[in-house]
Amino acid sequence: MEFLQGLIQLSAALVKRREGSGKGEAKLIAKALEKLRAARKRSGSGKVFMGVRLDPLIDQVEQGATPTIELQV
Repeated sequence: MEFLQGLIQLSAALVKRREGSGKGEAKLIAKALEKLRAARKRSGSGKVFMGVRLDPLIDQVEQGATPTIELQV
């Protein structure tokens, strides 16, 4: 559940970025990172959750880049 919530919050943060709402974006990014880090911790391997490579995603968000989702199939 944390993983999906994190993705939704990340998506909402990107909408706020496009709207120019820096404060809203920052708040949602912080919440998204919290959830995505928790999912990474719970994933066991620490790298892939539900097919999504978490390390690159989290790294991109932490660096302020527009993230891309890498899948592992």
